[in-house]
Amino acid sequence: MKSISIEDYIKRIYNLEGIFGFASTSQIAKSINVSDASANEMINKLYKIKFVKYTPHKGVTLTQKGKQIALKIMRRHRLWEMFLVKFLNYSWDEIHEEAEILEHATSDKLEKKLDEILNFPKFDPHGDPIPKNGKIEKLNCISLSDSPKKLKSEIIRVSDESKEILQYLKKNWFTTKFKN
Repeated sequence: MKSISIEDYIKRIYNLEGIFGFASTSQIAKSINVSDASANEMINKLYKIKFVKYTPHKGVTLTQKGKQIALKIMRRHRLWEMFLVKFLNYSWDEIHEEAEILEHATSDKLEKKLDEILNFPKFDPHGDPIPKNGKIEKLNCISLSDSPKKLKSEIIRVSDESKEILQYLKKNWFTTKFKN
C-alpha cells in the first residue's frame, strides 16, 4: 500500500519527530507545501494503516512500522546522493532533487548493489549518516554557531535544505570530502 506520497509524508514526519518529538498537522503541511486539510487527510490514512500514532493536541509520531519505512527511504536517498556525486560527477548542491526521484524507484536488490558499488558508505555527501539494518547512527556534533569561537572545529555535516548555501560553500569554502 506504499506510494510516493505516503513515503514522502513518512519521511517528513520522521524528520519533524526528530526535531520536535512529534509532528503536528501544520508542521507536516508546511514541510510538504500542502494545505492543513490535505495533510490531515493523509495523516488519517497513515493512522488507518498503522504507520502513525496520534496524540491529541500534539500530533503524530511514527509507529515502528512507519520508522522502518522512513529509514529505508532515507537510506535509498542517501545512497543515490553518494552515487550521483561519486560516479556521475554531480555537485553536492545538485543531488537532492535527483535522489528524491530515485529513492522511490529503488528495489531491495538495486539498493544492495548501490551499497556494494559505493563500498558500503556510512555517510552521504552532506555528512548525514546512511541508515543500515533499520538503524541510523546518531551524530555526536554541535552546530557551528554553538561552537566556542576560538575552538578549532571540523565541519562534518552540512544541511542540504538550501541549494544556495551549498553553492556558496562549494564556491568559497571547501570541496566535498567523503568521511566513509
